[in-house]
Amino acid sequence: MIDAESAVLNKECFRTFASDADGNLCHAYLLFSDDAFFRKIFLKAAAKRIFSKNVSSENAICQGIEDGSYPDAVFFDGAEMKVKETAALIEKAGMQPLYGDRKVFCIDNADKLNAQSQNKLLKTYEEPPSYLTVIMASSNESGILQTIKSRAKKIYADGFTVKETTELLISEGFPKNQALVAASLGDGNMERAASFLSDEKYVKLYDACFEMLLSLENSSMIVDYLYGELFTKDNAALTSDILESIFSDVLKVACNVGLPLANSGREFDVKQIASKFNPQSAQEALFALNEGRKKLNFNVSSVRSAEGVLFDILEAKYKWQ
Repeated sequence: MIDAESAVLNKECFRTFASDADGNLCHAYLLFSDDAFFRKIFLKAAAKRIFSKNVSSENAICQGIEDGSYPDAVFFDGAEMKVKETAALIEKAGMQPLYGDRKVFCIDNADKLNAQSQNKLLKTYEEPPSYLTVIMASSNESGILQTIKSRAKKIYADGFTVKETTELLISEGFPKNQALVAASLGDGNMERAASFLSDEKYVKLYDACFEMLLSLENSSMIVDYLYGELFTKDNAALTSDILESIFSDVLKVACNVGLPLANSGREFDVKQIASKFNPQSAQEALFALNEGRKKLNFNVSSVRSAEGVLFDILEAKYKWQ
């Protein structure tokens, strides 16, 4: 079983940073990852690596960075920083390190900083004191001013794999079957996968998706599901993700490839559904789900989108039989 820090240390994005830390450390870095959990672990590990070659060691500096007590490694949340907090950060940047000759500032959610705060940070970010390294992290590039982006070394995270996320979720105490599906739905994004499992409606929707696919036999039955909990405005996107996970497994069974199923614990139900599909119809069902998701993104009503998806799934099933 892996732990999150070890998984991050083995990523190419971290190895690139570690190589810099060995003698060519830049004054500013900008990490991009849409997984808030990954960003948090990376920032702490990066701060440790600046002060110690052995990140996983239990030396006093690493322990202090882990618990937030080491004064020369300071962490900020861009979502909570206004102009006043930004001014305080700049003031801290001008203070010499209390220990050794290095100091590091880590700012997560940098894309949440308003333009005024980013502009205020620019001089410190562009020309920091020789002892200071600033590491910003963001879920995307669109919220970062070009002047900030152009002055940093960019790191694009190769995040957790589905297998790693599954193991991390299990280590957090989630049942294996739920962890497998959530990790698959989240496509390795630990934050997204954990949010599925912490949401009470997730398990209900998951069971309801299986019930619908096992029961849905003709178009007259579609209306029974359209106005239920599966396709409300708030649930439609998650329902689409769950259905895609199920049909990905249906395709594996239909193709008889022998690959492990993501929906562990529901193998019997997956095989029951797969008995009504062949490879072509399973592929068409996945295509229909993808088209339905595009409609949701273009603000087509969830009911209208779902109606088209369910009709297409039924048509695919019977066309290829």
